[in-house]
Amino acid sequence: MIKPFWIAAVLLCLLLFLLLGHEVWIIKRDYPLVALFSIGMGGTDLMNGMIKNQIQRQRPDHQLVEASGFSFPSGHAMVGLIFFSILAYLVIKEVKRTSLKWVAGTGSFFLILLIWLSRIAMNVHYPTDVLAVYALGGAITIILFNLYRVLVQ
Repeated sequence: MIKPFWIAAVLLCLLLFLLLGHEVWIIKRDYPLVALFSIGMGGTDLMNGMIKNQIQRQRPDHQLVEASGFSFPSGHAMVGLIFFSILAYLVIKEVKRTSLKWVAGTGSFFLILLIWLSRIAMNVHYPTDVLAVYALGGAITIILFNLYRVLVQ
């Protein structure tokens, strides 16, 4: 049975995705940022699946929620890192008020951290599955932002 919290979390992410898409695609017509987001999300998911199939690390025993597939690296943690980093980047880039920039950066950081901690707390990933995301996802984020800077010049 799906819990109300998970329904709300999925709806919130969908709402953020739609707002981000509307702002970037329709209002700003920032097509390089659309490319950044598409490459970031799609490429990350594809790469994550390839790594999982190569490593084939089994998930921990006694999971609090049912999870299928291999454990390493955490797909939720990696996609969360990319998504909320791009969202924070967009807000920081477009918003004039320093306080809102701070809220976007700090809020994204804590959302990413909560996703990471939840994967470990629910015992669906080992801590190293999430730590790998810190390195790999961080590198992907840096590459994506540098690619975006090149595209807009």
